[in-house]
Amino acid sequence: MNVFRIPGPVFNLLFGLANDAFDYILTREDFDSFKRYAYILRTSLGERTGDILVTEALKLVDESPRPEPLAAR
Repeated sequence: MNVFRIPGPVFNLLFGLANDAFDYILTREDFDSFKRYAYILRTSLGERTGDILVTEALKLVDESPRPEPLAAR
């Protein structure tokens, strides 16, 4: 049942991390900042992973086509 639908092309992006699929993603500031993070550090992808992920995600958003204003549809 489709209750609400906007006419025109629809672009969806689903990004999810579950069941430690990518372990832990930390920013440089969080990496090794607390002793209680010891387990997280061992299972993380590295000190720069969070920063790289944020930078690349922002590039993806910048390079993506902009949606048309609703009035133009």
